[in-house]
Amino acid sequence: MVVNTASRCGYTPQYAQLQELYNTYKDKGFVVLGFPSNDFGGQEPGTEKDIAQFCQKNYGVTFPMMAKVSTKGSEQHAVYNWLANKEQNGVMDTAVKWNFHKYLIDEQGHGHVPGKRGGTDRCPRDQLDRREMSEKVDILCVTAHPDDVEISMAGTVLHHIAKGNTVGFVELTAGELGTRGTAEIREREAEASRKVLGAAFRYQLGLPDGFFTADRASLERVIIAIRRHQPKVLITNAVRDRHPDHGRAASLVAEAAFLSGLRRVPTTYEGKDQEAWRPVTVLHAIRLPVP
Repeated sequence: MVVNTASRCGYTPQYAQLQELYNTYKDKGFVVLGFPSNDFGGQEPGTEKDIAQFCQKNYGVTFPMMAKVSTKGSEQHAVYNWLANKEQNGVMDTAVKWNFHKYLIDEQGHGHVPGKRGGTDRCPRDQLDRREMSEKVDILCVTAHPDDVEISMAGTVLHHIAKGNTVGFVELTAGELGTRGTAEIREREAEASRKVLGAAFRYQLGLPDGFFTADRASLERVIIAIRRHQPKVLITNAVRDRHPDHGRAASLVAEAAFLSGLRRVPTTYEGKDQEAWRPVTVLHAIRLPVP
């Protein structure tokens, strides 16, 4: 989490919440980076030494505090230049509105959360949006093949990410039976597509391309993914399509979405029992023929 800080702001008490958040999740790789800035209201006039002493004395801050920077204007720091420009961050253009504006970024620099989710008045814990380390998303796309999202729902994904929603991709197979290219090429292309679209993550469940069925083992793999990411909206392939995998995927995912909400269907992830979770909505994407 990247946040611009100030010692004389009405939001300065958020230092305590940021420290609490850091203490809770630091063992999982989460870190808060504080960037002191005097850009708004002249509310950070002190030196870096003054700021460090203030944070330690009043809030017990142990997360990293960076050098004092400008978050806007001609002297804008390179980090904030990247956060503010879609051409660089690949997500959207944004701007810091006031002190304690927050961005949430993964280890590879993906999935940064600007705009309304970065609002200065929101509690830092809310910035995780009920997600532990970007696991939980608003929308989960579960499709048969690596290129299905790019071909049939990319516009929808871009639209909702632009509105501040988080999206993740899960593929049932590696598309290893495709007649064009190889599974390795599809993997590279799908990952490149994910970065362009701005999705938080993508991975595959390892089901056999062309021959997967809605057996218990396959259903459980999808249920585990749904419970892991807890999406409000689940998007999958069309119910009927020329490619038989697409129809089977639609049926499998819809069935898994229902079963995922049943408490008496037990699953575990990383050695821990999962809670039941059922998406509010299951949508099916239609691949329109190219003229």
